[in-house]
Amino acid sequence: MLLGAPLFGFASPTVEEIIDRVIQQEDINFERAKTWEYEQHFTIQKLNGDGGVKSEEKKTITYHPEGRLAFNVAEMKGGSDKAQVGIGMTNAKDSKEEGRFSEAIKMKELRPFYDFKLVGEREREGKKHWLVEFEPKAGVEAHGQQQKVLTHLRGKLWIDPQENAIAHAECSLQQPLALAWFDVVTLRDLQIQYDAAAFEGKVWMPRGMDLTYRVRIFFFGQVYERQLMTADGFRLQSVAATGSAQ
Repeated sequence: MLLGAPLFGFASPTVEEIIDRVIQQEDINFERAKTWEYEQHFTIQKLNGDGGVKSEEKKTITYHPEGRLAFNVAEMKGGSDKAQVGIGMTNAKDSKEEGRFSEAIKMKELRPFYDFKLVGEREREGKKHWLVEFEPKAGVEAHGQQQKVLTHLRGKLWIDPQENAIAHAECSLQQPLALAWFDVVTLRDLQIQYDAAAFEGKVWMPRGMDLTYRVRIFFFGQVYERQLMTADGFRLQSVAATGSAQ
């Protein structure tokens, strides 16, 4: 629902001002988040062509935040009958693995690749937010697969105007995207929803992520998968583990 009056009775900021505020807050939150940990509960579903669940796997891990929640794309792996492409949620440290990259719902990383538009004010979960739409900038040259995916996403951001934080995000692939030479591997679809919230008024943490992707591999058919993540058990790490507590 579009709300009639500006937030708090003041004139609306420009979209660039909103983006600046979010980036500043992200840096502050990054330092706070490093001293926390929590549990991530994953459900990984293999889907059939109609979207029905063929198989399901569940796991829980203890996560040490690095200020962001990320997803990665694994490149095609060799082997005559073992070619694989996967997209999945990951710790940002995994970005150093050979053949992988990670991308996050983080404004500083999104900004160089997108044009942003302030749609207006929207109510979400009983609270007013700025609704910002984004789409790829024209003429931005992509270097490597990470940027290639970035330049093909579009979506919406619900931004908490008091905390200057992304509370909810939705993005999707703008068009099919070749991940390997001569379209041997093509990312056909990618849908991501992300939720975050302030925990104990101290630090913003992810509440969950819903990621669905479909990849076509020439000669091998397709990979169609959905990954769900929820988070709980937020707590400060021990002083011995972090060196300090906030």
